[in-house]
Amino acid sequence: MKLKYNDKENSLLDAAMELFIRYGYDKTTVNEIAKKAGISKGAVYLHFDSKQSIMGNLLFRETQKYNLRWFELIDADPKGGLMSGMYKNVLIALSASPIITASFCKDTAILGSYLKSVPQQGYGELIRPDFIKRLQDVDAVRKDINPSVMAHIMDMLAFAFSSIGDIKPSERIPKTDVVINAVADMMDRAFTPQDGGNSEAGKRVLHQIADEAIAYYERLTGQKFEKQY
Repeated sequence: MKLKYNDKENSLLDAAMELFIRYGYDKTTVNEIAKKAGISKGAVYLHFDSKQSIMGNLLFRETQKYNLRWFELIDADPKGGLMSGMYKNVLIALSASPIITASFCKDTAILGSYLKSVPQQGYGELIRPDFIKRLQDVDAVRKDINPSVMAHIMDMLAFAFSSIGDIKPSERIPKTDVVINAVADMMDRAFTPQDGGNSEAGKRVLHQIADEAIAYYERLTGQKFEKQY
């Protein structure tokens, strides 16, 4: 994976994303991606060596954008360092990115055979137990809650939020912002310490985790990442 993309690579990834979302990974060819991006098929391979590589880099790039948007929302939210604020902003950022939603839900209509070409560990995780434990340690989450159970419940809610349209008629689904705010209120009541919690400390934990992730990818790829969070 690359940590940064030039203008031509971004153009290719943008074209691929539009086609993957519209037609699915399996029905989209490299030639169609090239045509959409306005370059030759041969030129594609100067940047990405296969369709699988295009999808992998697309998901990686969009995850970077998703994380950046999430941090912007959290830093601007007075409750952003509490679990209710973090989760609310997870859902807002998730709902704005169809390709990230597809990745989280392992949507075969969009991702198709790509799912079989890379290691899979079930559905995605938005919230990890060790992250919740770190928030508990700084009084941003109640200490009497099991982090593993809490993380599982929150992932279940996020998955249902992303896929409910597959089983429920759209006219019976409340507006997205109403649902997100209701979930945040529920989280606030269930997980925030009685004294209101330490939101700023929670934000610091989140930034520390981001720094750790950036350092990991720099070691993995040998590339220097320009911090944006």
